[in-house]
Amino acid sequence: MIRPEFIKSSFLFTLGGALPMMGSIVLLPFYTNYLSTTHYTQLLFYISISLFCQLFFSWSTETAFGIEYSRIQNDAQASPKFIGQIAVFMISMAVLWLTIFNVFGNYLFKILFDIKLDMHYWPWGFYAVVTALCNAFFKTATTLLIYKNKSKVFFSLQALNFVITLSIALIGIFMFPDRLEGPLYARLISGLVLLGIALVIFKSNGTFGWDFKAWYSFFKLCGPLVGIVMSSWILGQVDRFFLQHHVTLSELNAYDLILKCFFGIEFIQNSLTAIIYPRVFKLWNTKNTNATDAESNRYFNVFTALNVLLIISFNLALPLLITWVVKDPLFYSGFKYLGLLSSVFVIRSIMYYFQAGLL
Repeated sequence: MIRPEFIKSSFLFTLGGALPMMGSIVLLPFYTNYLSTTHYTQLLFYISISLFCQLFFSWSTETAFGIEYSRIQNDAQASPKFIGQIAVFMISMAVLWLTIFNVFGNYLFKILFDIKLDMHYWPWGFYAVVTALCNAFFKTATTLLIYKNKSKVFFSLQALNFVITLSIALIGIFMFPDRLEGPLYARLISGLVLLGIALVIFKSNGTFGWDFKAWYSFFKLCGPLVGIVMSSWILGQVDRFFLQHHVTLSELNAYDLILKCFFGIEFIQNSLTAIIYPRVFKLWNTKNTNATDAESNRYFNVFTALNVLLIISFNLALPLLITWVVKDPLFYSGFKYLGLLSSVFVIRSIMYYFQAGLL
């Protein structure tokens, strides 16, 4: 039976996990109303690059962390050592990938983007990469809070991130209208704050130490998971890199606006699975199995029901909300994609069910 304590902590974890995406969605009307067509397109690509780089900086440690930590969390010696090794692994990966991106960034930007977009690695692309590094550390650190069931701390930190990002972005948008300074500096500054918080979480819960065997083990363990996450980024982001050459920027922006609204649903789905998976893994470890049964299926049944209800409500509310807050009617052309995208996100709930067994 699902206990009231689980429902309460799940609510805080879900709401806290959704806050960063909620912040992005709250800022969308300001981006659409105060940025030119070209600057909106530039911003969407800088954010996409940041999400791409975050895959390499995190190297799926937030997923692998839960798999291993659920086995050793009651071991007073093994768990702090493991947490410290994860932190050192991420620091080493940060140095490696930051060097690679800085060396090849300019070259990659020339290949990826149409010259008319005027996209540059320095400084905005570099800021996007640093933001990705910070967010990767914070995501793994907050995963630790989930497994330690520190729902109030988790929610408080996510709320802090929400307030900082929103405040700086809005101040920047009104101080520098139709420029990238506001949105990108907001992401960078809030990211640096989150990086400091993440390192404090790792330091207070783990014992730092270098172990090459552990590093190599993490690298191999997380490799296949990186492939899974990379496929999600490809499915969700890469289409716009092709569309920039075949549609107008206004059409591209309208499509991107609708997709970003759906990413709010995706983030809620990911937050719910981040809550469900620890319970399911713990249940399976207790029974010494990784096969679903009636008890573990209860969690996924609730998840599926919430997912369907959420998407139905979303489809009813979104067109009304966008026409209310977005002034430019060119963005309304994205409504025709609602039904198709909704079906994709309903099907995703099945994917999470099978993914739990594979992990």
